[in-house]
Amino acid sequence: MHLIIIILCVRGMKEKLLNTRMVYILFLNSRVLLLLNIFIALFFISCSDNEAIDDNSYIEVRLSDYLKYGENHSDAIRLCLNDCILYETKVIHFDIREICIDEAILLDSNTTVVLEDCIIKQNNGVFDNVFRGNNLVLEDDNPFGIPLHIDSISNIRIIGRGECKIIGPDVNAKIYHPVRNVEEDAIGDYYGWRTLQISFSLASDIEISGISFEQIRCWAISFDKCSNVSVHDLSIFSDCKNGDGINIRSGCHHCEIYNITGDTSDDTIACSALGRNVKRTYPDGNYIYPMDLL
Repeated sequence: MHLIIIILCVRGMKEKLLNTRMVYILFLNSRVLLLLNIFIALFFISCSDNEAIDDNSYIEVRLSDYLKYGENHSDAIRLCLNDCILYETKVIHFDIREICIDEAILLDSNTTVVLEDCIIKQNNGVFDNVFRGNNLVLEDDNPFGIPLHIDSISNIRIIGRGECKIIGPDVNAKIYHPVRNVEEDAIGDYYGWRTLQISFSLASDIEISGISFEQIRCWAISFDKCSNVSVHDLSIFSDCKNGDGINIRSGCHHCEIYNITGDTSDDTIACSALGRNVKRTYPDGNYIYPMDLL
């Protein structure tokens, strides 16, 4: 009896229940869709924000990926550095066994170069640094002279992992010496700061480690008015005029140097107050170009 009454009630209310259920489903679906749309919108906003942060904060690349785009190793390095220029922090892996360069590798602030079992060799006739800070504003008509301006840079590391070397050219550039009236190999301090293998000026938080230097043409590494410098675990070999290893000069401070080995023809480590205290016109005696940038 109770079952029959329930069935009759259900049948009698079927149409009303269906209508009510449809309204409820529509209402529920609209709320679900609204919440879903809000969730999707928030998701894309979050993704967009993260991408913006990532796009401007950090990049890590491998030099080997750029070889196919450049005509030579220096081209590939230039393209790689240009790709990284908009990022705040840059890590570049030099993952090629032997790299032959025609010009200096210019490093901006917040750049780490990791040499992975890598030999960097200067091509014959190259008259330039191997690495230097990208902070010198040079005069077009006098690119080997005193810079027009030097900006401050910071947080640069050149780290060697495995067997890593920096080697000068087999055949040095020859330059006419107007005072001595002879064309000769452009080595030694008479030929200025381009003879340095690594050169940093007005830089802070610099680290260089894990590299062997060979066939250097003057000083292996030079710092002018730099601070918070760490140079360690290097081997330096030289047999040229003014074949210094590491020069800390011109007001540098808070520098640490340790685990340096090798055989140099001049000072292995030199700390001095050398700098430009008077304006000089070059050639100045036997000095064709300046060694002192600051």
